[in-house]
Amino acid sequence: TIAFAPNRGPLPTLKITVSFSSVNYPTSIRCFDVQGAAAAPFDVAASNLPTSCPAPVGNTSAAPSITPTTAKGLTIAGMPMGTGPVEGVVGPANAIFDLAYYTGETDFDMMENADAVGHYYNPDLSTENWSWTTAPQSGANCQGTQAVHFKAQ
Repeated sequence: TIAFAPNRGPLPTLKITVSFSSVNYPTSIRCFDVQGAAAAPFDVAASNLPTSCPAPVGNTSAAPSITPTTAKGLTIAGMPMGTGPVEGVVGPANAIFDLAYYTGETDFDMMENADAVGHYYNPDLSTENWSWTTAPQSGANCQGTQAVHFKAQ
């Protein structure tokens, strides 16, 4: 799930409360502070199940695809892994993998829970096909993927 709260300034009293009704496995939460977004930043969102999640190593396919409707903006995408880790982002070209992969990483490491998160500043309206590289010790159990695109100012 991707949630956002637009137009929040630097407020020392701003709080985030997260409640889970049922969590059987380690869960990760990530927060981004996006600068330079439009006053009404939401453009479009996409989610799906990966069309492939190879094991022990390989690339997911179209996880997810998203087509921005504005010329410039920021896309944030993610894919929880049942058993990771994920080594990096394959596409779109020039996307940034926001997590750290290191030799010997396991899904039970406390640093980031071995998932996939990345961002991309799109220069045009081309469809972004997000794909991820899984590590040799990963299982073939990718989970639903999400992406959201925010409009630039």
